[in-house]
Amino acid sequence: MGSEILGGKYKLNSEDIGNLESMMKKGELIYAPYYQRNFVWDMKDQIEFIETILLGYPCPEIFIAEGKRDLEKNIKYIHVIDGQQRLTTIKRFINNEFSVKEKFYKELSDEEKTKFLDYEIGTVTLKLNPEQDISEIEEIFRRLNKNKHTLNETEKRVSLLSNNNFMLFARLLSGDLIIKQDEDLEENEEKLFIENPFITLEFKKWASDKDFKKIVEYIEERVYTPNQIKQNYATKDIIDIIGTYIKGSFFSRILDEDEIVELTDKVDKKKTKIFNLFSKIIDIFRETKFPTYNYSRKKNYFMIRGNFFSLVLALMLNEEFIENIDIKLFEKNLDIFLKTIPDEYVQAAKNSVMDKKQRELRHKYISEILSKSLN
Repeated sequence: MGSEILGGKYKLNSEDIGNLESMMKKGELIYAPYYQRNFVWDMKDQIEFIETILLGYPCPEIFIAEGKRDLEKNIKYIHVIDGQQRLTTIKRFINNEFSVKEKFYKELSDEEKTKFLDYEIGTVTLKLNPEQDISEIEEIFRRLNKNKHTLNETEKRVSLLSNNNFMLFARLLSGDLIIKQDEDLEENEEKLFIENPFITLEFKKWASDKDFKKIVEYIEERVYTPNQIKQNYATKDIIDIIGTYIKGSFFSRILDEDEIVELTDKVDKKKTKIFNLFSKIIDIFRETKFPTYNYSRKKNYFMIRGNFFSLVLALMLNEEFIENIDIKLFEKNLDIFLKTIPDEYVQAAKNSVMDKKQRELRHKYISEILSKSLN
């Protein structure tokens, strides 16, 4: 039986893991809404949390809000305001995606499984409408997470600019956001809440018609490590690439919220052109046999983060390179460059991707290589 607190603003209760897992499986429990960060717990965090449950120790409560009832499915959706990391970890453990003390969930005894599924997690049910009281829910989420895993700068911007078209576009290019193609783009309450109710229908129609998958697959396979993707480095770099392209000059730090907002209209007007440039550049990269560099941690030296950043920008800022590049000549010139690579370039590629001086230096060398590689 739950107890009412603060004049009925929220209610304290508990749910056992078996019930929570069942609701997740049925789609009743929406545990990854748009404003929450991606799943960021590493394996150590996940194992420690599952150990806490198996030992029967208490864990922090999850915050939820009751949504509307789907009359066709006879489901009343429960929206998780805070608790995604814990619930995702529980789901992953039950699905045997990792083991704890050399035991997968399927290898637990019946007694251990029963104990695990009967474990109760405290719930705080907010008396808010998750489809309407969105700004208040976002503020509660921000406050709840203020002193937890520190949000990096990009995560903060994603959270603060959840309805900004520049940010949404950058997240689509990095794979941090996915807008699937729908025949009529009509969404039920569950989908609306997960995908972000602030995304306009116009933007969704534009995005659903574009093949972002080709771009995302390339950068995830060839450029960024899983940890870099988890830490939003891809989104951050793409924000900087687009910002540099629009401004026409380099800068030495992450664009702040005000600068992103200021550039949004220009980005919005040019987003189709920018998407097409990215798409053509990825086609060039896929066709190119990049030479290996044995002194680099990554054999494909030109696909380490800083070099990828500089290659993309050099092509975007000089569109004639894209239209007139000779791939064989480009491969040859890259090979020559690696055999006589200047020390200052090696240092510039090692150092911070954000440093203006290093960005300009890399851009100079990459642009020279490209200018010698035209038909």
